[in-house]
Amino acid sequence: MQALQDVSNQMVVLQSNAKQRIEAEAALGHARKTFSLAQASYRAGLDNYQHVLDARISVLHQQEIIVQMQAVRLDAYAGLMRALGGGTLEGKMEGAMEGAMEATQKKDQAKIERLR
Repeated sequence: MQALQDVSNQMVVLQSNAKQRIEAEAALGHARKTFSLAQASYRAGLDNYQHVLDARISVLHQQEIIVQMQAVRLDAYAGLMRALGGGTLEGKMEGAMEGAMEATQKKDQAKIERLR
């Protein structure tokens, strides 16, 4: 029962994140347009450069929000994989490292045998 709850929780996070990402992408588009207009106003001599800087900060802030959302999405995806019975890369990496070490030792042993 707990496994089903975990899967459900991760799916809710992923769905919520997808909706938020759409809104954040739209906000980023608006921030970029504002930045472009601020630059045009500055070049035309209608506004000061502080307005351009403020608009640029807004673009950067929206980009930061999107990156944070990507991190949440990846974390939720990893949680979903765990809830579905998969492991994390950590365990797989350890197994892969052990396998690589064993293979290297066998190759080294074979070379030693050939030299004898």
